[in-house]
Amino acid sequence: MSKQKITLGSMEISLLSSLEHDKKTVFYFADALARIDTTRQVVRNVLSRLAKKGRIKRIKKGVYLLVPFRFRDYGQHEFSLLPLFTKEYYISFWSALYFWSLTEQLPRTIYAAVRKSVKTRDFEEVRYRFVKLSGRYFFGFEEIEIQGANVTIASKEKTILDCLLHPEHCGGLGEVAKALRDYWGDMDWGRLRQYLEKMNNSAVERRLLYIISWLKLKGPLSGFAKKKFAGFRKLCPGAGKGKYDREFGLIINVDLGDEML
Repeated sequence: MSKQKITLGSMEISLLSSLEHDKKTVFYFADALARIDTTRQVVRNVLSRLAKKGRIKRIKKGVYLLVPFRFRDYGQHEFSLLPLFTKEYYISFWSALYFWSLTEQLPRTIYAAVRKSVKTRDFEEVRYRFVKLSGRYFFGFEEIEIQGANVTIASKEKTILDCLLHPEHCGGLGEVAKALRDYWGDMDWGRLRQYLEKMNNSAVERRLLYIISWLKLKGPLSGFAKKKFAGFRKLCPGAGKGKYDREFGLIINVDLGDEML
C-alpha cells in the first residue's frame, strides 16, 4: 500500500529546519514567531498545518513537541514533559514505583505530587495526574535528567511512604506489599525511618508496620513496633468496615493476600 506523500510549504520547511538546527525538542509559540517573519495569525496557521501533517504535536496552549524529520514515530519520554505543566512537583506513587523497578505493572497515568492544585492533563495516550500534598510531605525527591530535561522524582523510600499515604494512586496496598516483599533489601531503612518521622503521619506508620509484620520481615523497623497507638486508622483509606487490630491500631478492611494477587 502506498503512503500518501506529505508536502510542506516554504514557511513550514523554514521553521522545522530552524528548530532542528537549534536542537529544539520542545518549543513555544514565541520560538516559532521569532523564526518566521510574518504575522501572529500566519504563524498560527503554519503551526496548525504542521500539527495536521504530524510534524509537530501540541502539548498545551502555546507549547509544542517537534517530530524530527528522521523519526516519524518519534516519542518523547513522558516524564520529560512534566516541567511544562507545573514547576513545583515530583514524580511519585505508581510512576515512581515503576521507575525504580519496584513494580512490574506499567501505569498509563503519570502521577506527580504537587503543592498546589494542577488539573489533569492528557497528551497523546498518556494522562498526567497531579496529587496535591501538604507542604510537610513535600520532600524526599531528587533530580534526574531525561532527554535533556531535568525532572524530579521521589526516592525509593519516599515512594513507598507516599504510596502508603495514598494507596489509591499506586494500584492499592498490594503493590506496596509486593515492593516491600521483593525489594526490602534494596531499601535504605535508615532513610525511610527518618522520612517516616518527618512525615509524622500515624496512619502511614501503622500501615507500614502492619505490612512488614504481615510479610514477616525482620529487623529494619522493629523498634517502631513496640509503640502503642491511640485510636484506630483504616488500613486502606478507601475501603469500608473491617476488624480491629489493637496491636497496630488499625481497622483491617482489606486482605493483603487478595490485594497482592
